[in-house]
Amino acid sequence: MHHPTDTHRTAKELSPAELAAYRRRLDQHFQNRKVDEALLHRAWHTAIDINVDKKREICDNRISFEQFGDFLQKNV
Repeated sequence: MHHPTDTHRTAKELSPAELAAYRRRLDQHFQNRKVDEALLHRAWHTAIDINVDKKREICDNRISFEQFGDFLQKNV
């Protein structure tokens, strides 16, 4: 549940009760936050796979350019 925050006041301007309420709400937020470990794991490995594929693609392009250059040197 979202609670609006008055951004025009600093911690020094809040009463001890207000500070305690903010701390409780923040603690509840972090306790209720759930991380889907399986989703995080899949996302991490997907990012790695994409990186590997892009590196392969770059390498393949370099090889094809080099082969094309060799072809031109031999046949021109």
